[in-house]
Amino acid sequence: MEELLIIKRGYIYEFKPKSEFDGTAYALAVSADSRGADNIVSIIILSQNPSTECVQIVNSKFDGNVMYCNCGKVTSTERCRLTREVSKVSEKKMSKINMLIGNALGINPLITTAENKVYKELYMDLLERILDRRNGKADFNDN
Repeated sequence: MEELLIIKRGYIYEFKPKSEFDGTAYALAVSADSRGADNIVSIIILSQNPSTECVQIVNSKFDGNVMYCNCGKVTSTERCRLTREVSKVSEKKMSKINMLIGNALGINPLITTAENKVYKELYMDLLERILDRRNGKADFNDN
């Protein structure tokens, strides 16, 4: 039995597509190998065609040294299709990739952070009122 790689988030792997393909395909793992029964991982297949949602990845192992990671095209594959670890993407690039994946999914990190802050403030205010009332300190200015 062939030993399978442990897939790590943020690493680029050679990818074996199901269809006929000339050349070498690459994929960036955007989920870690969970070792689940289905052995499925989320990936972005690297391309030679840039778009607005792409992050450029430079590596001497690519034809022409440059490939593009289209963050709007996250897909899933069986772990066995990732055949060889090629390189690791920098933390800075992964942060940008995470942001673009979030944007493609309709998640804006700045808005989410602002919403979380508002919810936290509302929660803390409510908690303070409840605790004050339990301690006999009713806030009579409430409407």
